[in-house]
Amino acid sequence: MSEPGSAADPPDPSLAASPAEFVEQLRQLRLWAGSPSLRRLRQLAGTTRDEHGVEIDALPVSTASHVLRGERMPRMDFTRAFVTACLRARRQDEAQIAAVVERWHDSWLRLQQLTAGERTATPQPRPTTVPRQLPLAPAGFTGRTDEVALLSKALAVADQPDQPMIMAIHGPGGVGKSALALHTAHSAAADFPDGQLYVDLQGATAGLAPLSPLEVIGRFLRALGAGGSDLCDQLDEAAARFRTVVADRRVLIVLDNAADAGQVRPLLPGTPSCRVLVTSRQPLSGLDGVRQLHLDVLPEPEAITVLARTIGAERVAAEPAAAAELVRRCGGLPLALRIAAARLAARPAWPLAELAQRLADEQRRLDELRVADADVRVSIDVSYRQLRGGGDAKDLAAADAFARLGIWDGPDLPLPVAARLLGQPVAAAETLLERLVDAGLLESRTVGRYHFHDLVRIYARELAVASWPEPERTAALARALRFYTATAWHTLTYFRRGGLRRERADQRWTAGGQALASPAEAFDWLEAERANLLAAAAQAATVDELDAAAIQLAQALFGFFHDYRYWRDWEAVNQIALRVARRRQDPVAEAQALNDLGASWQVRGAHREAVEWYHRSLAIHQRLGDEAAAAATLNNLGIAHLRLGEYDQAMASFQRSLEIRRAAGDQRGGATVLRNLGALYRRMGRLGEAVECYQTALRTVQALGEPTTEATCLNDLGMAYRLQGRFEEALGYLDRGLRLSREFGVRWLTAATLDSIGTVHHEQGRYREALDCYWQSLRICQEMGSADHEADVLQNLGLTLRALGDRAAARGHWTEALQIRERLGLPTDELRALLSD
Repeated sequence: MSEPGSAADPPDPSLAASPAEFVEQLRQLRLWAGSPSLRRLRQLAGTTRDEHGVEIDALPVSTASHVLRGERMPRMDFTRAFVTACLRARRQDEAQIAAVVERWHDSWLRLQQLTAGERTATPQPRPTTVPRQLPLAPAGFTGRTDEVALLSKALAVADQPDQPMIMAIHGPGGVGKSALALHTAHSAAADFPDGQLYVDLQGATAGLAPLSPLEVIGRFLRALGAGGSDLCDQLDEAAARFRTVVADRRVLIVLDNAADAGQVRPLLPGTPSCRVLVTSRQPLSGLDGVRQLHLDVLPEPEAITVLARTIGAERVAAEPAAAAELVRRCGGLPLALRIAAARLAARPAWPLAELAQRLADEQRRLDELRVADADVRVSIDVSYRQLRGGGDAKDLAAADAFARLGIWDGPDLPLPVAARLLGQPVAAAETLLERLVDAGLLESRTVGRYHFHDLVRIYARELAVASWPEPERTAALARALRFYTATAWHTLTYFRRGGLRRERADQRWTAGGQALASPAEAFDWLEAERANLLAAAAQAATVDELDAAAIQLAQALFGFFHDYRYWRDWEAVNQIALRVARRRQDPVAEAQALNDLGASWQVRGAHREAVEWYHRSLAIHQRLGDEAAAAATLNNLGIAHLRLGEYDQAMASFQRSLEIRRAAGDQRGGATVLRNLGALYRRMGRLGEAVECYQTALRTVQALGEPTTEATCLNDLGMAYRLQGRFEEALGYLDRGLRLSREFGVRWLTAATLDSIGTVHHEQGRYREALDCYWQSLRICQEMGSADHEADVLQNLGLTLRALGDRAAARGHWTEALQIRERLGLPTDELRALLSD
C-alpha cells in the first residue's frame, strides 16, 4: 500500500462522460488515497441518520464493494461519503474536503441529467421513505449456527451479485422458522440501507384467509413511499410496479408464513440488489431460483440451552438427566420447549423430573410429535393440563377461559372483546388473560391486546368445540359481535351522523359497545380494530343466529370506509352483507348493500361499475316504495353520472332526489343533494346557480352542526368563486375548509381542498405555491388509492409545470393521468388536447 501524502492532485470527476467512467474515477480516488480498506473508509466516513433518526453507517462496506465492481451507478449520498472518506485518508483539511466533495457532487448531477435525457418519460421524484418493518428480534435466540451462516451468506449482496437471492425456510409448525428468519434479518439489516419490509402472509393462521399478493404489494408500496392508485385488481401490473420501485434499491424482504408459491411469486423483486427470506410449512418448490432450507427440530445440546436460558443454568445443571429427558419428550420442538420452560420458570420449586414425568404420561401424544401438524399439540396440552391439574382456582379459571377464547376468528384479541367472550368484567378477564400469557398460551404485543399463536389457536378451537356446548359458544360469540356492532354504530356519529341508517338500525345490535368521546378517538379505535371488524363480519355470516350482525357492521362502517377510502375493505364487508341479506330474504338490507357496493367502486374512480350497482339498488327501493332510501341512491347515481360527464342523467337523478328529500323535510339530505347539484352547475358553467346551491347547503349544515360537511361546502364555494375570478374570497373559503378537514382527519377532503387551493394559486401566477399544494394533494390521493382524483391532480400539476417552462415534466404527468382515466373509463378529451398541443 502506498503512503498517502504525495503531491499529485486527486482524480478529476468532470472527466467522466458516463456512469462507468465515474465509477472508474472513484477507484482512482481510492488509489490516490493510498488504497485504504473498505472498512477503514467506512470508519472515516462516519455515521449519518435516516429519516427516522436511526444512526446508520454513511458508507456501508457492502455498498462500496458493490459500486466499485461497477455493478451500478452510486447514489449521491454514497458518492459524498466515499469522497469524504478518501480525502480524510489523505489527511486533507475539512475545508479542502468540502470543496472537492462539491465538485464530485456537481459531476454526479451532470451525469444524472445526461442519463435522464436518454429516457422517454420523466421519472417521478424518488420516494425517500425507508421502511424498518422487522418485528423485534427473537430474545434469547440459541443455536442454529449452520443455518444462520447459510442464510447470512445468502443475504450478503456483495457475495451474490448475479441474481436476487431467495431463501425459503420450511418445516413443521412451531419449529422456529420465523425466529430464525428474524434473527438473521436483523443481523443483516445494516447491509440494506434502503429498508427492510416484513409481512405475515397468514398462510398458517386459523380462521383467516392468506393475505392476497395484491394487498401485500399495496402495503409494501406505501411503506416505500410509492403507494399509488394504479393497483386496482391487476396483480401483474401491481407486481411490475413493485419490481420497478425496488429495482435500484437494496431492500431486505421477509415474507413470513407463506401459504404456497403462488402467494409468494408476485412479491419477489427482479433485480440482484434485493434479498428475500420466506418461511412456510411446506417447501416452495414452485419458485424458480429459490434455495430451500429445511428446518428440523433442535439437537439436544441446543434444546437444553433453550431450557437453561429460561429457567436458569443452575437448575439444569442440578438435574442434567431430567433436562435431557424433558428435551427428548418435547421432541426438540422450540414451541414445545418454550411452553414447558415457561411452566418451570413459573414454578421454581418444581424439579425438572416432575414436568418430564407429566410429559411421559402423554406417551400417545408424544408419538404424534413426529407427524406433521400434530407435533405441537402435546406441548400445548401440557401447558393446559398444568393449569387444570394444579389445584389453584385461578389456574382452573384461566384454563376454562383458554378454550372459550378459541372461538374467536379475529387476528387480535382486544381485552374488551375477550371480556365479552368470557362473560366477565374487564378487570377479571384481564387477570385471566395475563395468567394465560404467563402460561405461554397467549401473547401480548401491546397493553390490552392479545394474540394467539396460529397453532395454539387451532388447539384452543378444538378444545372449545369438545368442551363447550354449541348454544353457549353462540351466546359468547354474540356478545363479542354485539360489542363490535354497537361501537361501530357509535363511530358513525362522527362521520355521517347516522341519518337514515341509524333510524333503521337493528336495535338488538346497537346497544352497549365502547364509549368514544371524540372523532379522533373514534378513528383510532376503527384503525386499530379494522382487521377484527372484517373478521367479525365474516364470522357472523357463518352462524345463522348471528348473521344479522354482518349486515349491521357493513352499514355502521359506511362513514369510516367512505371518508378514509378503504374501498377494498368496504367492498369485502358489503359482499358479505349482500350474501347474508339474500340468504335471509331481506330486500331492504340487500338494496343497502348494493348501494354501498356502488359507493365502494365509486371512491376508487370506477364510476361506470358504480352506476350498475346503484341501478340494482334503486330497482329494489322502488319496488318496495322506499322513497327515502331511493333518494339516497339517486344522489349517489347522480354523482357517478357527473364524474362520467353525463350531465343530463346527473341532473335528472339530483332533481328527483331533491324532490323526495324536500317533501320529507329532510334538511340534511337536501343539503347533500344541493352540494352535488352545485357541482353539476359548476361543470356546466352556470356559476350563479352553483353558488346559490352551495350557500344554501352551507347554511343548512352549519345549523345542523356538521363540520366535515361544512368543510366540503366551503371547498365547493371556494372553487365557484375562483371560476368567477374572485380569488381572495375563494382562498378565504378554502382555507377555512382545509382547517376543518385536517382537524377532523378527512383525508380525501384534505386532498381535494389542497388541489383547489393549488388551482387558485396557479391562476394568480403563484406557481411555486401551487406546486406545493398539488404535491401534498397527490400524495394523499395515492395513499388512499383514489384514482380519479389522482388523475385530476396530475392534470393540474402538469399545467403548473408547463407554466414554469418544464414541458417535459408536464407531459409526463398528463400521460400518467391519461392512462388512469382510460383505465377507469373516464373522459379524456381535455388531456388528449393538452398532450397534442
